[in-house]
Amino acid sequence: MTAEREAMLKRFAACWFAGLLLLTTASAQPARRRFSLDFGWKFTLGDPPQAERTNFDDRAWRSLDVPHDWSIEGPWKQDNPSGRAGGFATIGIGWYRKTFRLPQELAGKRLLLGFDGVFNRADVWVNGQKVGHNGNGYVSFECDLTPWARANGDNVIAVRVDNLKQASRWYTGSGIYRHVWLVATSPVRVAHWGTYVTMPDVRADRASVVIQTMLRNDTDEPSRANLTVRIAGPDGKQVAEQTAPVEVPPRGETTTTQRLAVPNPRLWSLETPQLYHATSELRDGDRVLDSYDTPFGIRTIKFDVNSGFLLNGKRVVIKGVCLHHDLGALGAAALQSGIEERLKILRTIGVNAIRLSHNPNAPDVLNLADRLGLLVFDEAYDKWDGFLPDGTGWKKDLTSFIRNHRNHPSIFVWSVGNEMTPHMYMREGTLLYQAIENVVHDLDPTRPVTAALHPVRNNRGERDAPLAEIASYMDVISMNYQTRFYARDHQQHPNQVLLGSETHLHQVDLNTPRDPKDNSGNQWWGTRDCATGEYYPYVAGQFIWAGVDYLGESEGWPSKGYRTTLVSMTGVRKPWSYFIQSLYTDSPMVSIAVDNPDFKKLPRRDAGGNFNALLSHWNFPPSLSTLRVYTFTNVPVVELKLNGRSLGEKWAVDFADHIIFWDVPNEPGRLEAIGRRDRAVVASAELRTAGRAVKLRLVPNRTALEATGQDLAYVAVEAIDANGIVVPDARNLVRFELSGQGSLAGVDNADLDSPELFKSDHRELRLGRALAIVESARNLGSVWITATAEGLEPATMAIRVDPPATPVATLQ
Repeated sequence: MTAEREAMLKRFAACWFAGLLLLTTASAQPARRRFSLDFGWKFTLGDPPQAERTNFDDRAWRSLDVPHDWSIEGPWKQDNPSGRAGGFATIGIGWYRKTFRLPQELAGKRLLLGFDGVFNRADVWVNGQKVGHNGNGYVSFECDLTPWARANGDNVIAVRVDNLKQASRWYTGSGIYRHVWLVATSPVRVAHWGTYVTMPDVRADRASVVIQTMLRNDTDEPSRANLTVRIAGPDGKQVAEQTAPVEVPPRGETTTTQRLAVPNPRLWSLETPQLYHATSELRDGDRVLDSYDTPFGIRTIKFDVNSGFLLNGKRVVIKGVCLHHDLGALGAAALQSGIEERLKILRTIGVNAIRLSHNPNAPDVLNLADRLGLLVFDEAYDKWDGFLPDGTGWKKDLTSFIRNHRNHPSIFVWSVGNEMTPHMYMREGTLLYQAIENVVHDLDPTRPVTAALHPVRNNRGERDAPLAEIASYMDVISMNYQTRFYARDHQQHPNQVLLGSETHLHQVDLNTPRDPKDNSGNQWWGTRDCATGEYYPYVAGQFIWAGVDYLGESEGWPSKGYRTTLVSMTGVRKPWSYFIQSLYTDSPMVSIAVDNPDFKKLPRRDAGGNFNALLSHWNFPPSLSTLRVYTFTNVPVVELKLNGRSLGEKWAVDFADHIIFWDVPNEPGRLEAIGRRDRAVVASAELRTAGRAVKLRLVPNRTALEATGQDLAYVAVEAIDANGIVVPDARNLVRFELSGQGSLAGVDNADLDSPELFKSDHRELRLGRALAIVESARNLGSVWITATAEGLEPATMAIRVDPPATPVATLQ
C-alpha cells in the first residue's frame, strides 16, 4: 500500500467513526433504527444446563460472528445421525450468547429482535426471560424484547438451537446461519412485514400502485395519526405521495389501503430490473412515530396457454435451475456476496430463473434476484408430513413466508410442496392442497400457486398415467421429470399452463443412440420443438436439477453431497454447462469437451451418465490412440482443428440434441473448435496440452472488498506450467496464509469425497485447482493471501478492503 493511500484510508476511517459517534449521540434520531447483531457472539456445541441465565459463565465458549453454521466445521463421519440426507455432517444441539448495551436514546422504544433464520428449533431468552420459540429453521421470525431489555447495563441474548434430528432430505446446516437484527421504533408502528404493494393497472404512461399497511399499537390508548406514503423511483427522485388519517386501537392492529399513481413507470424486467421504494411514514402531529421502507418493482405477470409465461406483456421462456441453499465450503451460512457469486455464474449459462428448492431461503437471495433480474419459483415446503386441512403443521409458517416475501418482483409463482407423496394421490391430499392454496391466494392474489408433482402419478406406481386429481386445482401445473407426457397432459388440461419444476440434466450416455423427439435424452425438448426450434405455447419452461453441486443427498460414504449439476462447489462451470448454455442462449458460442476415458472405472455417481464426467483439458496418456470429443454450440457449423490441421466441418442438425461428436487422434498440442454461421466465424474455443507444473497462480473474482466483516472474495489457486496452462493432473497439497484485514472463511477443491475439512488452511488440488474463500475484516486496509505447495513457486496477492458503500449500524 502506498503511503498516500494509507493516509487517505486513515482520514476516511476517522471521519467515518466520528460520523457514527455523532449519529449515536445526536438528539434527533430516526424514528426507526435497525442494528446488526451479527458480531460478538459466544458459542458452544452441547447442551449445558441453565445457559439461558444472565449470569451464566460463558468465558470458555468460543467467540465468533454470525451467520454461522456449525455443521460445515465437521467432523464428517459415516455414523453421524444426519446420514446420507445430510451428507454425514455433524448436527446436534448448540448454544449462542451475546452481550450488548443499548444506546441511551433507545429508551422508550419498542425493541424487536429479528432472526432471518436459525436451524432448526430455536428458543430465545433475553436477560433470562424467554421471549420466543421458532420450530421451522427456514422461516424468519421476530421476538419482542421490550419488557425485559435494560436501558442501563448489559443485555444478554441466549439462543438454544436444537438440530438433533435430520430435518430435511438435504444438508440443512445448524445454528444461527442467517443475519440477526435489532429494530428500535415507536410502540405505534408499521407491523412486522406490514406492507403489501400491488399494481392492479400498469400502462406505459401510468401505473396504479396500491399499498396496504398494517399498523400496530402496543400502548393502552388508541392512537390517531397520519400515514404518508412516498414513492421514489429507481433514480431516487420522488414520483408520488399520499397521506391518510389512521386510528390504531390499543394493543391492536389496523390495516389501511392507499392508492397512488406513478407516471411513466420504469418496469422491472430481466434486462432492466428497476426498483422503486415506498416509504411509509407514520406521524402524530410533528412527531414521526415510524418510517418503514419497502423496495418493490413495477411489472405484470401472466400465464396463458397460448403464450406461456408473460412478463410485462412479452413472452419469457423460463430457463431455470433448481438450487439448494448451502454455499459449498461456507455451509448454510447465508452471506450475500457468496450468494451473489453463485447467481452471477449461473447467469453466464443463460439461466434466467431459479427454483428455491424446497424451503424458504434467506432474504438476501430474493434481494439479489430482484437486483440482478432473475425470476424466482419460491417454494415453501417439500413433503406434507403432519399437515392437515385445518392449518395444522403449515398455516403459521406459510403465512410468515408469504408476508415476508410477497413484495419481491422477482417471485413469479408460489410453490407449496414438492413430490408430496402419498398426499398427491389421495382425495385428502387434494383437499389439503385447496386449503393451502386458499391461504396463499388470500395473502397474495396476484401470483399463481402450484406444487411440484412426483413423476410417479398414482399409488400403483404408474408413470404413464393421467395426472392426479390434485393437478386440476393448480393455477399452473408443475411436474418433475415428465416432459414426454406434456402433449397428452395439455389435451387433458387445456386451460392450464405446464411448467417443468424439475428436469434432468440429461438422461442417457452421450454415446447411446436416441431420438430427441421422445425426450429420451434432453428434456428441454418438452419446452421447445427440437425440429423447428419453436417453443410450445402451453409450456412455460423448465428448471434443471440442479444448478450447483450441493451438500447432502449423498450417494453414499464418503461423498458429502450431490454432483450431477452444472457448476462445481468451487464455482467452476462443468463441461456440460456449455451444452445447456447452447440451449439457453442465442449469443454465438462453442465449447469443447472430452469423454473421460476413465469414466467406467469411477464410482457410480448419482445419475451416472458420462455427460457428468466430461473433461475440459487435452492431457491424456499416450496409450490412448483416439479420444471422443464433443462440441456444444448454438451455431450451425463447427470446424475442428488439431495443431492447425482441419479435422473437417460438421453440422449440428445432423446430430442428436445438436451435440457434435468427433473421434480425434490423441496428439498433444492445441485442439480448436471454430463456430460458423453463413461461413463467417462467430465463435471459437480451444484446449491446450499442459506441461509440467512449475508454479501456483491466484485468480480472484474480486480485487476489492468492503470492510463489513462479511464480504467475500473467491480466490482460485491453480497449478500452471511455464506457459500459464492449468495442469490437470496436479494434486499438490496447497497451504494458505493470510495477513491483514481479512480471514480464511473456507477452502474447497470440488471433490465431495475428499476427507479434508472445509474450515482449514490447506487443500489438495483437483484437476489442478482449488479454492480459498477470503472474508473481509471490519477495518480498512488490505488482506494478503499466499499459497504455497511443495515443488511449486508460491503465489501472493493483496485484496483491498475499502469503506462499505452502505455502512450498517451495529450493537456490541
